[in-house]
Amino acid sequence: MPPVKLGAHTTGYALYLLNGLRTTYPELNIESLLTDSGRYWLERARTACLSPLGDELVTDGVVIPTDHDGAVNDSLPDSVPFVRDLFA
Repeated sequence: MPPVKLGAHTTGYALYLLNGLRTTYPELNIESLLTDSGRYWLERARTACLSPLGDELVTDGVVIPTDHDGAVNDSLPDSVPFVRDLFA
């Protein structure tokens, strides 16, 4: 599947999802997968409402990158059983 650029408010929602995972499953160490900028926005999304957060993301030109060093892709096969258990 080709990369898809998310809108700012969708990016904000994705940050909310990551915060939920970070809170519920701290052993995932979400922060270790993020850049300094990603950690800043993750923390910002912890307390910000979606509309103002989305506006800030637009103003700062923030998008969730689709190119990375492969760390996430390398972990996907191992995460499939974990994700299946979440919805079992």
